[in-house]
Amino acid sequence: MGALNAVRFLVQRMPPDQRRLLVLSQLALVVSVVLELLIPQQIQRIIDEGIRNGDIGAIVVTSSVMLGFSVASAGFAVIAVWLGSKIATETAHRIRVLLYEKVTSLSFGDIDRFRTGPLLVRLTSDVAIVRGGLLMAIVMLIRAPVMLIGAIALVALDTPQLLLPTLLVVTAMGALILTIVPRLGPLYSTQQSMLDRLNTVLQENLSGVQVVKNFVRQPLEIDRYTERNDDLYAAAVRPARRVAVMDPSFMTLLYLAVAGALVLAGREGAASLTAGELATFFNYLLTAMLPIAFLGFLMPELGRLATSLGRFREVFETVPDVVEAESPVELGRLEGRVEFENVTMHYLDADGNPSGRPVLADVSFTVEPGETVVILGSTGSGKSSLLHLIPRFYDATSGVVRVGGVDVRRLDKNSLRRNIGVALQSPQLFSGSVMENLRYGRPAATDEEIVAAAKAAQA
Repeated sequence: MGALNAVRFLVQRMPPDQRRLLVLSQLALVVSVVLELLIPQQIQRIIDEGIRNGDIGAIVVTSSVMLGFSVASAGFAVIAVWLGSKIATETAHRIRVLLYEKVTSLSFGDIDRFRTGPLLVRLTSDVAIVRGGLLMAIVMLIRAPVMLIGAIALVALDTPQLLLPTLLVVTAMGALILTIVPRLGPLYSTQQSMLDRLNTVLQENLSGVQVVKNFVRQPLEIDRYTERNDDLYAAAVRPARRVAVMDPSFMTLLYLAVAGALVLAGREGAASLTAGELATFFNYLLTAMLPIAFLGFLMPELGRLATSLGRFREVFETVPDVVEAESPVELGRLEGRVEFENVTMHYLDADGNPSGRPVLADVSFTVEPGETVVILGSTGSGKSSLLHLIPRFYDATSGVVRVGGVDVRRLDKNSLRRNIGVALQSPQLFSGSVMENLRYGRPAATDEEIVAAAKAAQA
């Protein structure tokens, strides 16, 4: 997705109230730019009519007008930035909520393939990038062209003999941006991928800290983290190095344009220029260059925005491995007959295809209500995988799993899982009180029921 297409993608999906705010912000920016463009003309009047003629009254009146334009321009700019910040923040909030809802709808297999670290990066770093990029787009994408066109038009009207250096410097700056910016997109994509890898190592180390310390593997894990951190640093430096070229290049072009204007001003055809007209030209030249510089810094940010949006779409467009039936069967309270009939299970690769050898192959058995069954096997023999098929955390590649005589693929997932109790090998505690954690499976449970359950579990 291109940079401008990324902005268009977000705007098209804004709710009507946000679009109205967007229109208001752009109108405020246009008014701010128009007022800003009128200021150099006031400087010209101060020099040519006030200072040159010694007219203090003209200086005071024109300075007051210029101050009024400046304050009004700044006021409209503040309104535009505030509205843009509100829009960008609300958009980031909406994306974060939708992305979290999508992640929670994914199957275990989908989350296995994305991995926890990269998903956390999407929910944090990528959302922040989209917010920042969208805010810059709202503030600069319309403002910059209006400033550029207005400044060139006023140069053509006030000092037409200096239009050539203005056009030359603007063209050179545009060519510089078009040379650098298109190459930044893949670099930003690589940078976010390196951040994914770094977060994966961090998440694995924090969740497995007991294993790391038990086997005294801190030096190894520090080396792994340092290596990923070095990769991220290298990936971040590459686009930064290219962006760093633009600022000194812009200043060099500005000085060349000023030198060219002074040369033209000394020639016979431009000798009639007044000091005020030259000052006005320099102001308009700088005004014409600023939006190009803005676009030069904006386009890399939009490239990062497009990269992050692509990473969001990768999640949003993922079709979960485990999907609800079109007309799912709602279960009541079950007695608990479980049947496996010729069940084979593969884990899926990154493309969603069965990978490697099956973890379960042609498994068949029946567990009657009230019956206790123990499944024994070595590590990696498929015990957990078999149990995960019952509540449909994964789906069998072939064969049928039945609960209460019904294929689990036809059952409502939430209804099915409400009938299954799970005691995890490693309990997971969420932030909050102990009572809140004990109520996690039954929010409406009474204190007496919580105490009874805790005693039964010997907690």
